[in-house]
Amino acid sequence: FAHPRPERSVNCRVGDMEQGIVMLNRGCSAPAELGSRAARLCEMAQLGLPVRPGFCITSDFAYGLPQGDLLDEVEPPLQEIGRALARTWCANHRPLLLCVQGGGSENLNAPRGRVLNVGLNDEIVEAQAALENPHFAWDSYRELISSYAAVVRRLDMQPFEQLLEETRRRLDDKCQLGRQHLVCDIPTHDLIDLVDSYKGLYKEATGEDFPQDPEIQLHAAIEEVCGAQSHASAIVQAMASSNYDGSSGCGAVLLQAPAARRAAQLTELRGFWLPRSSAISSHVDQ
Repeated sequence: FAHPRPERSVNCRVGDMEQGIVMLNRGCSAPAELGSRAARLCEMAQLGLPVRPGFCITSDFAYGLPQGDLLDEVEPPLQEIGRALARTWCANHRPLLLCVQGGGSENLNAPRGRVLNVGLNDEIVEAQAALENPHFAWDSYRELISSYAAVVRRLDMQPFEQLLEETRRRLDDKCQLGRQHLVCDIPTHDLIDLVDSYKGLYKEATGEDFPQDPEIQLHAAIEEVCGAQSHASAIVQAMASSNYDGSSGCGAVLLQAPAARRAAQLTELRGFWLPRSSAISSHVDQ
C-alpha cells in the first residue's frame, strides 16, 4: 500500500532558497541536504500525518551565526508555528515550547541528542504551574535542564541521574505496598526540589546559572546540534506535551527486517513506549 506523493511546493523554504530554513510541511525531502530524520519528517508532514509543526535549519547556514542574526532568521517560522498552535514564543500564558534535535541519523541505538522544552524559565514555569497542570510544568522544566546540560553543555549526567534515582528510591521506601515508582509518579513538590537541585548541579559544573532567556537557550541548542558532524540540519519542533497526564506518553516503532534464516516471514513491526514521558530511551532491544 503506497500513498500518492503530494506535489512539492515550489516555494518550499521560508524566504530565499539559499536561506537554509525549511518548514516541515513544505520542505523538500532531500536526505543529502537535511539529513535522513529531517527528510522523513518533511515527507510525513506532507502526507498529512500528525507531525508537530516545525522547521529545519541547515548546519551550513546556522553554525557560527551570531545569536541576534540567527534569531532574526528563525522568527518567521516560530511565528508560523505559534499561529498553528495558538501559542506564543517567550510568553507566560500558553508559551510555545520547542524540541531541538539533529536531522541526521535515524539509528534508534544512537544517543538522542534532543533538547526538550526549550523556552521555559523560572518565571514561565511558575505561571504555567498556576494556570495549568503544575506537575506537567515542573516535570517539563526538569527535562529542559537535564537535556540542555547533556546536549548543549555536555556535562557528566551521573549526578543528575543519581538525584533522580534517589528521589524514586525514597518514594519506594515510603510505600507500604512495595510499589516501584516511575519518574511520572514523582509528586510535584519533589519535582520542584529536583529542579532546584538540577540548577545547583548545573551551576557547580559550569560556573553559570541556568540560562533564563529562552532565546539564549534556542540559539545554544541549534548551534550545538548544527556543530555535530553527523547532522546536516537541526530540527526545531513544537513539543508534544507527552508528559501532560495519564493519557499521554511517547515511544518509538520500527520495521525490522527478518533474519536470513527467517526470510519467509513477514517484516516485524516492533516498538516501545513510556507513559507520561517526553524522553524515550536511548536504546531499544533489537
